[in-house]
Amino acid sequence: MTTINPAGPIDAQYLQRVSANLPSIRVPAAQMAAMQQVAKNIAPVQRQPASADQIYAEVQVNGKTMATVYNSGRMMSLGDNTALMETLQAQSTPGLSGPAAAAQIAAAFAKSIQGTVVMAPTAQTPAQWNSALAALQPSPPATRSVSGETLLQSQLFGQES
Repeated sequence: MTTINPAGPIDAQYLQRVSANLPSIRVPAAQMAAMQQVAKNIAPVQRQPASADQIYAEVQVNGKTMATVYNSGRMMSLGDNTALMETLQAQSTPGLSGPAAAAQIAAAFAKSIQGTVVMAPTAQTPAQWNSALAALQPSPPATRSVSGETLLQSQLFGQES
C-alpha cells in the first residue's frame, strides 16, 4: 500500500493511479454549444438602489396629481392614461434609466396633459443614481495563484492552500 506523506513530495505514479479511478465529465459538443448560446442570451439582473421607489416628481394639473414619477424612471398615472404613458415612455426614454429617464418622462407627460412637473425632495440626480448603482455592484473575486501540487495537497488532505 502506498501512502502520501503530507510533509514530503507527492508520488506522481500514485497520483496517476488515483486519478485513473476518478470519473470524468464529458459533455457532447452540440450540448455545450447550446448551453453557451443560452448563457449569452441571459440578461443580467438589473439591481436598483433602494431609492428607486422614492418619488422623483409629480405631474400636476391645477394642483391635482395626475402621475407620480419615481427615481427609477417608472411612472404611475391616475385615470385612464395608461396608453399615453406607455407611448411617451417608449418615445422619451430609449436607452435611459433612473433620474434621466424620470426627467424625460415627467416632462413629456406634463406637456401632453398641459400640466406641470413638481419635483419631490427625494428626487435624485443622475450622478447620485449612478453612485448608488455602483455601490450595488459585487466586488471582483479575489484571485491567487496556486500550483497544481498545492491544490492537490489541499484536496487530498483538507489543507488550505
